[in-house]
Amino acid sequence: MVFRLEDVMLQAITGISRGSSEATTADALFDKLKWMTTKEAAFYLRVSAGQVRNMVWRGQVRTYRLQNRLRFLRSDLDQLLKPTFSKKEAVWR
Repeated sequence: MVFRLEDVMLQAITGISRGSSEATTADALFDKLKWMTTKEAAFYLRVSAGQVRNMVWRGQVRTYRLQNRLRFLRSDLDQLLKPTFSKKEAVWR
C-alpha cells in the first residue's frame, strides 16, 4: 500500500482517512520510509519545511543530494529527536 503524505497529514489532523478502509497513521508511514524529502522530514520533526532548511544551512542535520534534491535519512532525524544531556548543563552557576 502506498501512503501519500497529504492523506497521512489529513488523518493525523482530523482523524478522517480519504478513500481508505485501512487505518493509516503517521507511524505506519514513517516505519516504512528510510529516505525522506524536506516536506516529509518537516512533518516527522513537527516543524515547518523552512525550519528544516534553516537547520540544514546551520549544519544541524545531515543531508544527502539525490537527483539534485535534498534527502534525509530517518536515522539522522531520529538522532535530532533524542534528548541530549551534558554535565555542563547540569552545573548550577
